[in-house]
Amino acid sequence: MDKVKVMDEEWDYLIVLDACRYDYFEKVWRDYLQGNLEKRITVGSSTPEWRSKSFTGNYDDVIYISSNPYVNSLLPVKGFSAKDHFCRIYDVWQDGWDKEKQTVLPETVTCRAIDIIKNHPDKRAIIHYMQPHEPYLGEAVRDLVWHNPEPLAKRILSKTDEGQPRAPFTDKVVRILADVFYKMGLRGHLSLWRVRKFLKMPPMSHMDAVRRKYGKEGLRQAYKENLEIALKHVAELVKTLSGRIVVTADHGEVLGEGGCYCHWDGASDKYLLEVPWLIIDKGDRAAGPTDKISGEEQQKVEPEVPAVEEVEEETKREIREKLRTLGYID
Repeated sequence: MDKVKVMDEEWDYLIVLDACRYDYFEKVWRDYLQGNLEKRITVGSSTPEWRSKSFTGNYDDVIYISSNPYVNSLLPVKGFSAKDHFCRIYDVWQDGWDKEKQTVLPETVTCRAIDIIKNHPDKRAIIHYMQPHEPYLGEAVRDLVWHNPEPLAKRILSKTDEGQPRAPFTDKVVRILADVFYKMGLRGHLSLWRVRKFLKMPPMSHMDAVRRKYGKEGLRQAYKENLEIALKHVAELVKTLSGRIVVTADHGEVLGEGGCYCHWDGASDKYLLEVPWLIIDKGDRAAGPTDKISGEEQQKVEPEVPAVEEVEEETKREIREKLRTLGYID
């Protein structure tokens, strides 16, 4: 099966579910959407890899509504400057961030997308939802209390889960082991998570916290609920659209298969590469005059972007912190 190159495909609206694997999508999508589902192979097993391989040209007919900081209008991340590739990028990851849930909620993406698309009737749109990627929002983890660990520099004098002082060498040990595991080709986080637990360190991510408390099956249920929550709000967006709509994913997720978890670059695992490609054909796209939006709504939909030199360092910190909160980096 050939790898899908999204910009070579026909669509008016491309809806991207972050870390959505095909088999889970196949089980639940009919409860929310109608269309023709195909299985496709993604070009990348992580968001940066998918992003960099998918968008190699300049697409002045496409706007990108992004809940993932890896695609942003402000700064390059891992060598990819998204503003060089699209007509416009809307940074929902920045102004739509939910501080309590530590992510961008799918209802926020849907609400913003509806407003933004109204103002670009002549453009195609990519709408990137954060779910089913962690953190998990459903009932399966309602009793979980988890706090994102502080960055390394702030953790040196912190305490363990049991209240005992933790020496700085534990962080160094984990980083060394992570590098060793990577070079040995041992991808997925279980080995590293076990080391952290043995050293009485807090969970590495929300996914790690869910696995520790609820086990592998509890994590899988949390992932399924996250997907269903997202699809509920995707369905609300689809109701407002016309034309050819595709619902897909940037990559999948490993949920304990082979003793591995999460996702990583350059993988060959089918759970990371097999993604849905749901085609929803709603006839010709309706194109009309741009809706006039003023006042508060205009400010929300089309915020002013400060000069890069004024925000670069602050933005770098914000992007890094949000990526780390989402489980991407430590």
